[in-house]
Amino acid sequence: PDAEADADEVPSSFDAAPADAALPPPPPPPDAATPPVAITLSFGERQGADVHNVTFDVTLNEDNPDSSSGGAGTVGIDAAPRASGLLQFDLSSLPGGLHCLQATLSISVNEPIETGEYQIFYLTESWRENTASWNQRRSGSAWREAGAGPASHAATPMATTAPRSNGFTDVALDCATVDGWLASPSSNFGMVWI
Repeated sequence: PDAEADADEVPSSFDAAPADAALPPPPPPPDAATPPVAITLSFGERQGADVHNVTFDVTLNEDNPDSSSGGAGTVGIDAAPRASGLLQFDLSSLPGGLHCLQATLSISVNEPIETGEYQIFYLTESWRENTASWNQRRSGSAWREAGAGPASHAATPMATTAPRSNGFTDVALDCATVDGWLASPSSNFGMVWI
C-alpha cells in the first residue's frame, strides 16, 4: 500500500459496494447435473405396448424334457408335473445411460395358484427361444441344472407373485437387476419363473 493513503480509503484494486446493496446470487456450480427425466415404456406383444417384437418366451416341461415350446406367446409354471417359464425382453433398442426407477411386469393369469407363490429369478445362462427345453438351454448346450434350476439362475428372486384369480396382475421387478441389463445388455439372459 501507498504510505500516504488514508486509513479510511479503499485501495483502488477493490470494488466496494454500499453496505445496503444486494449481492447477486452465486452462479450455479459448473458441474451441476440436469435432473433425470422419467420415461415410461412398455415392452411386449400385447396391444398398446411401446416396443414390440422384443419378447422371448419358453415353457420348460420336466415330463417332456427334450421338447421346446418356444415362441408360443405364453409360459406355463407348475409344481406337478414341474414346469418353469422363461421370459426375456430385448432392451437393446433403448438409449444408453438409462436407469430403472420402477419395473413392472404385467401378466395375464389363466390358471391361478391356490397356495404358495411364484418366484422369479434372473438367469445366469443364455438360451434360445426355438430350442430351449428342460434339458437344453439351446441346441447342443445343456443347462447347468435341468429346467433352468438353481445352478442356472441367481440365488435370490428378483420378484415374487401369488396370483389367486384370473386376469391381469402386476409384478414389481427388482430395479437393480434391470439396471444391470441396461448397463450391460450382454448380461440380459431374462428370467425364469418357478
